[in-house]
Amino acid sequence: MPIAPPPAAIVHAVQSFVASVRLKAADGLTLAEIGSSTRELLKLLVHTAELIVGVPGSQRKAWVMQAAEFFFDAVVAQAVPLFLRPVWWIVQPAVRAMYLSLCSELVELLVGEMKAEASA
Repeated sequence: MPIAPPPAAIVHAVQSFVASVRLKAADGLTLAEIGSSTRELLKLLVHTAELIVGVPGSQRKAWVMQAAEFFFDAVVAQAVPLFLRPVWWIVQPAVRAMYLSLCSELVELLVGEMKAEASA
């Protein structure tokens, strides 16, 4: 089943968030900053996607994961210092796959947290 394009609310949220992180990252990003930015982005997107009614959860998760891919390519991959780039080009596919796997699990965790808060 093909993935429908994400709604404008998600696209706008991702673009705004990436722009703000790029401003903060002008002098570089630490792994902790990458992790906290990723969690913040995913939390924002999970909340935004849950507001969209009439769309199955798998479709909403696919949109969030597309945003995670974009964030990795636009911010995380660009944060690698120049002297590490030759090594980065070799390990990037594996690091990207691991990052997206962690993001997928984090999305599930955030959805669970949000549902628990809603039922409390």
